[in-house]
Amino acid sequence: QANWKKISDFPTEGTPAGMACVAGRLYIADISKNRILILDTIAKQFVGQINLLPKSAPKSIVAMGSGKLLYVSESGSADIAVVEVDSSKVLLRTKVPPGPGRMAITPNGNTILVLNTITGQVTFVSTLNQRVLGSIVVGANPTAVVISPDGKTAYVSCRGELNHIAVIDITKRGILANIKTGNGPTGLAISADGGTLYNAIAKDNMIAVFDTATKASVKQIKLPLDIDFPGNIFLLPDGKKLIVSS
Repeated sequence: QANWKKISDFPTEGTPAGMACVAGRLYIADISKNRILILDTIAKQFVGQINLLPKSAPKSIVAMGSGKLLYVSESGSADIAVVEVDSSKVLLRTKVPPGPGRMAITPNGNTILVLNTITGQVTFVSTLNQRVLGSIVVGANPTAVVISPDGKTAYVSCRGELNHIAVIDITKRGILANIKTGNGPTGLAISADGGTLYNAIAKDNMIAVFDTATKASVKQIKLPLDIDFPGNIFLLPDGKKLIVSS
């Protein structure tokens, strides 16, 4: 972050998607080659891969806080694969609605929220028994999900005709509110205190800032013209800068 210069490139020869870091190793979902690549972040080299089933098309990875298990959304087969880190083996698979994509795990590690793009749902998976707790409809084309630091609330951007963010009570697995956004809400980020929500608005080329207590828009940050269709966003630990993908 001192000079923002690129350090290295790591060609994957596939279609890299979601990533998770565990004990100095970066696990990268490769959609087109149905595998998880393992990158040693210290040696800066690939050290292996975990092969998944043909046509599984893995999209997202989340890691347990203990670092012992990875959860991988297999969009092609509508499964969440549970992978043991030490052995690099798939222990089991949990069936979920079609099109599982991005995921988020609660701070206590007990629940995973899975976005089901095809059905417009969010599915809740327990990491205690690897079973589906339930699914709720949030709206067309759910795109990104973040969870509040206290683990009570989730926010899901829905890029369908309604253009909104669904606010979810994780414990009760229900919709608390829908926040109207601009055209094409995509990436989400939340402040460390949970009070501020940031949302990339792809078609309006801006970042919208919301107060999570009131659900009101408090600021709109127009992006430069050369940043077209903002997607993923990431709030740096200092809480003062956002990284935006274009």
